[in-house]
Amino acid sequence: MIRLNPAYSWDEMTQSVASVVEQVSIPLRTVVNNAQLAVEVVRESLRQGALDLPVRWAHVCELRDPAQYLLGDELLLSSGVNLPSEPGEVDRYVRRLRTAGITALGFGVTPPMHEVLPATLRRACARHGLPLLVVPERIPFLAVSRAVSVALGEATQREQRKIVEAREALTRAAADGLDEVATELGRRLDGWVCLVAGGTTSSGSGGGGDGAAAGARPAAGPATRATAGAGAGSGEVPIAGHRVPRPLPAEAAELLARVRAGSGIRGASTELPDGTFLVAQPVYPQATASRLVLVGRRARFGGAERAILGVGAALLGLAGGAGSDAAVLGAAATGLLLGGTAPAQVAAALLGAGEYRVLAGVPYRRGPSRAAAGYHWLRARLDTPLVEVADGPGFTAIVPAATGLTQLDGLRADGWLVVGGSPVPAELLADAVSEVRALSERAIALRRPVLARSAGLAAMVGPAAGADFAARLLAPLRELESTRPDEPLVDTLRTWLANHGGWDRTAAALGVHRNSVRHRIGRVERELGVDLADPETRMELWFALRWAR
Repeated sequence: MIRLNPAYSWDEMTQSVASVVEQVSIPLRTVVNNAQLAVEVVRESLRQGALDLPVRWAHVCELRDPAQYLLGDELLLSSGVNLPSEPGEVDRYVRRLRTAGITALGFGVTPPMHEVLPATLRRACARHGLPLLVVPERIPFLAVSRAVSVALGEATQREQRKIVEAREALTRAAADGLDEVATELGRRLDGWVCLVAGGTTSSGSGGGGDGAAAGARPAAGPATRATAGAGAGSGEVPIAGHRVPRPLPAEAAELLARVRAGSGIRGASTELPDGTFLVAQPVYPQATASRLVLVGRRARFGGAERAILGVGAALLGLAGGAGSDAAVLGAAATGLLLGGTAPAQVAAALLGAGEYRVLAGVPYRRGPSRAAAGYHWLRARLDTPLVEVADGPGFTAIVPAATGLTQLDGLRADGWLVVGGSPVPAELLADAVSEVRALSERAIALRRPVLARSAGLAAMVGPAAGADFAARLLAPLRELESTRPDEPLVDTLRTWLANHGGWDRTAAALGVHRNSVRHRIGRVERELGVDLADPETRMELWFALRWAR
């Protein structure tokens, strides 16, 4: 189905600056290489890669067991005020610090308490692989803390500049289309980028650009599967990319599946045997996972890289969706205006194979807010551009058949009472409007969303047979209404049945006196020659109202 992923604020596209700042760190080697601090490194305590471990802050603590007060990634500073003398206790102290996740221990030589570094501490740090730094007597701990703070501030500014520059470059690239966004994102992340759709694509997947899928065009319908070897797994269709490997790594299929199986704000990452780091996420934080961005690079993703990926993913969704809508809707409108395409053919071309539902929404309680009553809000929430907003207010939309009652119920909190018709092929959507109207009356009476079932008595009767039955059964009422338009008998019957024959509730729903309802229902019984107290008669009339064209 054609769809456009909605726009949202920059705060949703990327992590906030505050969250990025929280993730900023400096490598331990920055402290070690600071000539003004002149710290001495105990080499036997350094495990492989220790000098590249992150330091997020420097903290002074003289507690004998400070582990419960630590958050991890600290450079812990101590002058050994409460350092135990027994080797076993020292070993336990170091083991607890390592378990707490500190990056390194900075020991300050402070005569007469400690003239030199205690040998028990040296051996314990070497045994547990906890980096140990010796701070000279002339260097106060405050100088170490200040040096770390200054270095973190400089790193934060660099990260912020990187994010701002990338955001500006990606925004400029978006003006040139999907491929340019993918290329710019790949450059900024120093890796490869691939935008994939879950088993849907349209005609036109030309080559070009830097990547394997760089020239592919946005999906317009769900009918066509990916060609062999093009996607990460079954049903994954590359839409655009930059330097995309052919084929995608085998691990990518599982990664994308994990993201699609999740809900809410989600993403997944893994490290490949060759050292490549993969990250997959939807094109916007709480998307329906119809389109995912997969990125691979040789270095880990830090806070800035994830923020840049968030911006790039959002712009890929916007640029791709806008192009898809404009091309497909434009072609459909042209065909209709020139008379070269029948409406049923247009519906099938726009939506592709499969079944769809007609949704209808009416105000619930106080009704929707001004924003929630608008086309763009509904388009974003329903994830479809096929939305018609009435002046009522009210709306009608076309969505995939997989749309469930949970999604409809979620709109109730926003002031909408929504019903969904039976799943039908695209060319039969026009026949589903009367059913949705009947279901709306039912939903209003029940004060909850109603979704037609894909199985049941109504689904067992073909649309043509049902429409013929409805036309014959309701013909006397239609004929009378043609001469008495001030007496809407069909609408009154539909509302009365939806309200279980309640006179007062039907009158309130129609905005008339209860005696008017009694009069109209009596007229219905006489014209049709039926007894509405008979439950079988009510059932037949209810289905006729659902099947009526």
